[in-house]
Amino acid sequence: MTGGSKKSSISVTSNNESMLVFNKDIYKSHDAIIITDEARKVMSKGLDEERTEKELRALRDVVAGMKLIHKGMQIIQESLCRVITYERHSAEEVLYRQPWEQFMSCYYILSGTVRMLYEQPTMNVRCGLIHQHFTGEYIGSLALIEDDPIGTGAPLPMRMVIVDACELLRIDQRQFKLTLEAIQERHKKKKIEFMNNTSVVKSLPEADMLRIIPL
Repeated sequence: MTGGSKKSSISVTSNNESMLVFNKDIYKSHDAIIITDEARKVMSKGLDEERTEKELRALRDVVAGMKLIHKGMQIIQESLCRVITYERHSAEEVLYRQPWEQFMSCYYILSGTVRMLYEQPTMNVRCGLIHQHFTGEYIGSLALIEDDPIGTGAPLPMRMVIVDACELLRIDQRQFKLTLEAIQERHKKKKIEFMNNTSVVKSLPEADMLRIIPL
């Protein structure tokens, strides 16, 4: 779900003489992602209901291609399978961040072209830039791969204009982090249960066991 869309255009004004410098390496990277009809159907349903094991299996190959995000970590891939969604948008639509978001969530462009408005939320004066993104690029990946995206000092995505009809994959930053925390907690409990049944460490206090659990 997006924070809303409508036909419009965007422009940027600034009270600062120097515009922000846009470092492409920070904001985009190409990944090869293959979408099957089954995976598209699952992702189009949104996140109103928890996905079944069969649905999660259908998304594994999709998520496996998102190497910039998961960097080979299985727990991240498991989280992505539970929160990734598919969207289609027409030219000239404008997508906004959700009311609870400080900046837009992460998007991957399957096809089409978009124009993004980036701003620096911590600045007292409005200062922003517009950059165009194309098929195969990520937008807003800092929301997922950084614990404190705002603290990086990098301009963050605030608004998206669809230039050409687009297919997008969206990863909601809040849902992703909540899901990741829940999965980490579940894995931690399983490890503690295993260690409680292992004679070598069975007698250790829980605090000591937690120190040797690699989470």
